[in-house]
Amino acid sequence: MLAISSGVKLVVEPEPGNVITGTDLALRLVSDLGSRGEVVRFVLDPANLVARKPVSERSGILEDARLGDRTVCLHAKDVIEWDERLGGEEGLDFVHVMRLRMDFRVRSQ
Repeated sequence: MLAISSGVKLVVEPEPGNVITGTDLALRLVSDLGSRGEVVRFVLDPANLVARKPVSERSGILEDARLGDRTVCLHAKDVIEWDERLGGEEGLDFVHVMRLRMDFRVRSQ
């Protein structure tokens, strides 16, 4: 309770290596905490959410990943190595990520 009364925020990055592996569990965490969930914020790292997913599913995953004004940071990296990208493989859709960034920027002003 000291953290709450002091204004401390708990920032979680949903990703496969964490207990909170994706958007659904992130939202469940907030819900399960009830009023204490107000202190929870998120780092959105699209690459963590779409890694190892078919290219055809990635856009939908990114759209579902919007965590509203609880997103305090957008971390963008690719899901493939640069030599793969240069070789023509499809990586993360950075245009889509930038749209997410603009949505985040507008909300945070």
